[in-house]
Amino acid sequence: NTAGIAEIYDTLCGNLNRFLASGTRYLHRRPSLEWGRNPGNTRVARYDADGKAVAYTIGTPESGTSGNTFMGNASIGGIWYTGRGGSYPTEFNNTFIVGDYGGRTVKRVKVEFTDVVTAVDDLASEIGLIACMAENPIDGSIVYITFDHPLINNDPAGVHKLVYGGNIPPLAKITLPAGAKNYTAQSNLNLQLKGEESFDPTPGGSIAYYEWDFGDGQTSTDMNPLHNFVAPDNAPIMYVVKLKVTDDEEGEAEKEILVSLNNLPPTVQITSPVHGSTYRVADDTTYQLRATVTDDHLAPAQLTYAWQTTLVHNNHTHPSALDPRQEPGAIIKRVGCTDQYSWLITVKVTDEAGLSAEDTVRMTPQCTGALPILLHKFSVTQNASVNIVKWSTELEANMEYFEVERSSDGVNFETLNRQDARNTSGSNQYTYSDRDFPPGYNYYRLKIVEHGD
Repeated sequence: NTAGIAEIYDTLCGNLNRFLASGTRYLHRRPSLEWGRNPGNTRVARYDADGKAVAYTIGTPESGTSGNTFMGNASIGGIWYTGRGGSYPTEFNNTFIVGDYGGRTVKRVKVEFTDVVTAVDDLASEIGLIACMAENPIDGSIVYITFDHPLINNDPAGVHKLVYGGNIPPLAKITLPAGAKNYTAQSNLNLQLKGEESFDPTPGGSIAYYEWDFGDGQTSTDMNPLHNFVAPDNAPIMYVVKLKVTDDEEGEAEKEILVSLNNLPPTVQITSPVHGSTYRVADDTTYQLRATVTDDHLAPAQLTYAWQTTLVHNNHTHPSALDPRQEPGAIIKRVGCTDQYSWLITVKVTDEAGLSAEDTVRMTPQCTGALPILLHKFSVTQNASVNIVKWSTELEANMEYFEVERSSDGVNFETLNRQDARNTSGSNQYTYSDRDFPPGYNYYRLKIVEHGD
């Protein structure tokens, strides 16, 4: 598979009836990172300037991956670390933590959206025969299980926690009593502020100092101070309240909230697109994003907008950049045709006095209604410098055309070729030769269009 092109079949090992009935597809790809008993075999999958599949040792310039080579013989899988709980520095967030049973090591792997490994960092070594790991749902720490083996090691079996070396900075947290709000339509607000949920994740550590700045020239060193906020001129006003906590080893962290007087939050409801609506999978669709927004205390010119579209795939999200326009257009790409895919459209509206409101709608793919066609096979193979795309169909009826599309990232596709459908009930064979594909990964897909679609 020297061009990184997947070949997908309906069947496996000739068991035609069984796999056609199940609709199962099989996709093979090279590993993003590989290692073995020889440390020199710690390599990443890449493509050279001619589009040929190669593997480079990590830590070398051509690999584009930082890190040291290592050895092992049994990856036990790992976890995608979410950063919940703050047990580790922020650079741990959104990285893959993987262990090796024989190597007795744990690594942190940084992976791009396209599955390209950019860094492999050492986390722990000589920790025993690690068999599995998980993220503690309470404090976000990484726990792992080790086995003992009298011929390999003398480490005891057990459940362990991976602790970050040195002092872990504390986490500052500001909460309000149940039912309390950080805003009022009046010019006076007596507010209980609580810092008691701040904590030090370092084992045995504790919070030593609390320092509050209420934004109005007043301060406090209480854990849970009670403070009276006043708006002197009866106009909407915003105070930025800051809490700094210091642990027993001088580690620091800060948190802030806004307190607004003579003001209430705006209200917002997205009207386009409609929540629960569907998007087309036949082609990309541009939607005009609109919302009904009201604010009883500030003028429309004193409101700012932040729109965002987010592709949801399984348990991963791919958010777009924020758009500050009031009614922007957004392209909803035609991805997915299962309940594993959806699009979220969110808008956050903030007034000049710091209060905000947001609304979110969800769109799912429009996948109902089967096309009058049976697609038997869709495959791509490489022959010298040509990628040959083939597909076969049966029972074509009322079909208009096929389009072959290609992408370098699996998200943004371009049309390469269009062929009219033959609309015969027997077997139909189609072929397209791609002679001008770029180096690296290439993804191909087939668009099938019915008459009148």
